[in-house]
Amino acid sequence: MNSLELLTARERLMDDINSIIELNYLSEHPQDVHDDIFEQLRVAVCKHFPLRDTPIQPSKRTTQVKIMLDDTELAWLEDKASLNQSNRAREFRRLIHQRMIEGY
Repeated sequence: MNSLELLTARERLMDDINSIIELNYLSEHPQDVHDDIFEQLRVAVCKHFPLRDTPIQPSKRTTQVKIMLDDTELAWLEDKASLNQSNRAREFRRLIHQRMIEGY
């Protein structure tokens, strides 16, 4: 199975999981509970079925990127950095690296 086939199969699995949660759980619980459960399951699926072609370690950084965040995004990023005793740049790279591993 190549990376595209694996990614497609993972996406189908995630769609199935989302549908099952919605049909059996959403009517009894708020949307944010549904979203939390779905995110936890998505991370677990991606952890156990990573893409083979995804690099595990990032290469040497050579490019600087400037982004504009609104107040809410910046506050979230600063909270995340504070919680992990890190800095905003490192947390942003951690988020990107996590998505690379997950194939998204």
